[in-house]
Amino acid sequence: MGIFKQATNDALAANARNAAAEGRTVFTAQIISEIGHLNVSGEIEKLGRGIEVVEAQGWKLDTVNTLKVDKMTGDRPLFVCVFRRHQW
Repeated sequence: MGIFKQATNDALAANARNAAAEGRTVFTAQIISEIGHLNVSGEIEKLGRGIEVVEAQGWKLDTVNTLKVDKMTGDRPLFVCVFRRHQW
């Protein structure tokens, strides 16, 4: 994994960790797909790794929605991931 991808995942993990420390029960993350994955079947590595780093902080993926925001993402899909955790 490149340095940029690792920095992005580190920031995502820190945000998820902070949300948990604040006692939040819902955490929402946006993850933009890699270049070259439009109209191609197969693994979306950046999405999978993003989900892994958030779940490693104790969250569980609840839903994923996809948006296409051409100017913001450079014509790549943006995934909105909703994670939940239970406070017992």
